Amino acid sequence: MSTTLPSQDNYSRLQQAINLANLVYPHTVGIQKIRKNARFVFWCLTSPQTVQTMLDLLTTPQLAPLKTQLPCLIEKPLKPYGNLGWSQARRTQLIVEHFTFMLKHFPYHIDAIYQNRGIVLYQFQDKDKKSYSINLNSGERREGSLGLQLIDEYGQRLYSISFTISTAENTLYIGSLQGPAENIYNRNETIKSLTKALHGLRTKALMVEVIMMFAQLFEIENICAISKQGHIYQALRYIGSKRNAVSFDYDELWVEYHGKRIDKYTYQLPTQPERKDVDQLNRTKRKLYTKRYQWLDECKTALESSIMLYK
Repeated sequence: MSTTLPSQDNYSRLQQAINLANLVYPHTVGIQKIRKNARFVFWCLTSPQTVQTMLDLLTTPQLAPLKTQLPCLIEKPLKPYGNLGWSQARRTQLIVEHFTFMLKHFPYHIDAIYQNRGIVLYQFQDKDKKSYSINLNSGERREGSLGLQLIDEYGQRLYSISFTISTAENTLYIGSLQGPAENIYNRNETIKSLTKALHGLRTKALMVEVIMMFAQLFEIENICAISKQGHIYQALRYIGSKRNAVSFDYDELWVEYHGKRIDKYTYQLPTQPERKDVDQLNRTKRKLYTKRYQWLDECKTALESSIMLYK
């Protein structure tokens, strides 16, 4: 199938757009398929250069498998993505930069990272010997192009943080932080058990700590995160559908980590979390925080070792 859009005649461009729509939505059927395909064809005809940029990106040998493995990648910049304040041109540029980062640091494992649950970076157990892992994978499709997920021994996603990396700005952009769904087996007890295993560290705080570790290991100088107002589900297109899906208070968490609001859609976070001076704590808290920080240091060492294996 040809992968050129802008220079073709109208009929060829239309046929190409229809073929691409079938590629991007392979499992959609019925009215939904007609609606999605028609919308995508419209995007192809009105934003041909954006679509062509994504197709060109996927001609890189290491990325070529993603065309069928992760076809939604082609439509990423055509809809709200990452941060509500990003224009289509900025979305396109950041996605290209992100995969430039992936080609540099994970050239031989891109297909593994973007398959199913991705690759395991760290495994640990709670006090009841239940196993958990921190995986690197594709993340949530609308909120980022890479994700770190906390997964239990049943393969259930407990927490995930999705992000995009800008090589030009040396910045990691967080697009979402999601907790466990209501249908997770034994949800509340699992979170309690995890918090105890992490020496009182909340699981959502763990994900922030881990994303900061990730940034440090790749010498990424800046971390930016969406405000609740900046989440892509606040876009006008989601009125009446997903707009109320974001119940998590992003702003409160970022402020807790000394984030500074730089515009209505974005916070800037430190790359190094602040730690308490354990010597200034009472005996009980000193013991708790000492164990917590030891666990986090062990986690970072393990992440670094795993990443070196995959580079």
